[in-house]
Amino acid sequence: MPGCTVLLSKTCLSIVANSGFSTSLVGALFGAWGGAWAAQRIASQEKGRDLLLTEIRETNNAIMNAFTICNSLIAFKEQHAKPLYEKYNAQKMQYDDVLANPFYVGPFHISGDFRLIRPPIILTAGLANAIDNKISTLGRPQALMHALLQQQDNILAMLELRNVIISEMKSLENPGDRLAEIYFGVPSSLTKSTDTRHHDSIIYLYESVDNALFFTEALLNDLVDHGNECVAEYRGRFKETPSKIATPNFKEAYDKNLMPAPAEHREWVKKIKRSGRPPYQSFFSKNVKRVRDWYSELAQRDI
Repeated sequence: MPGCTVLLSKTCLSIVANSGFSTSLVGALFGAWGGAWAAQRIASQEKGRDLLLTEIRETNNAIMNAFTICNSLIAFKEQHAKPLYEKYNAQKMQYDDVLANPFYVGPFHISGDFRLIRPPIILTAGLANAIDNKISTLGRPQALMHALLQQQDNILAMLELRNVIISEMKSLENPGDRLAEIYFGVPSSLTKSTDTRHHDSIIYLYESVDNALFFTEALLNDLVDHGNECVAEYRGRFKETPSKIATPNFKEAYDKNLMPAPAEHREWVKKIKRSGRPPYQSFFSKNVKRVRDWYSELAQRDI
């Protein structure tokens, strides 16, 4: 009879389900699943540990590269850009006073700096590669890096321009007033034209060095913040303390008035935000979210 067949099947199933073989089979299946889950979790943790340690190490390397660039710019400003700028401005004021004085008689002696200046060593390639490819920073660090590269180009261009003009002034056979006109960028007494190349090279060189210093220090600050976020995440996830993040100090440079005032560039920084690291989600919290999403999807299907 059909009813007996069904009853027999249920009975057989009950017997099989309660047998030692079934218990062993189910236990083995759950054991295998649990072992695979544990192995996957351990592998995921180790991979996360390695990735985070690499991020911390690359961030520290980038900080040291940026610190080296900043020190090179500080040294160049102290040795060349600042003395050149201050001496030029002082003499320019004296020359303007002479031009404004109708009773002044006699030549104006220019005690300028006619040395050819070599550009500072700014090794930005490694830092740019780290920012773009090795460190998971988004937003402002990339913008700061590109701004630094632009200022580096400006520094090289202004130095090249100045060196060309210095060579031209040295080659003048009868300098006379012509030397002062080129040096200070004032209208020529003969042609009435104005050659401002030397004037511009001094002013823009100084400004470009200041801008490069600002962008490098701002980039350093962002890298330090990013590194500290990585360290905090590592401590929270693995209950260990990794390598510390290097924190450069430019107090001596500030005391010597070699660093640009932050207020001059503060608005630029405010326009672009740095994207911090997203909050870490544990393996459990990720799977809880997946289950919730799955139930939510099922509920929507039932509706």
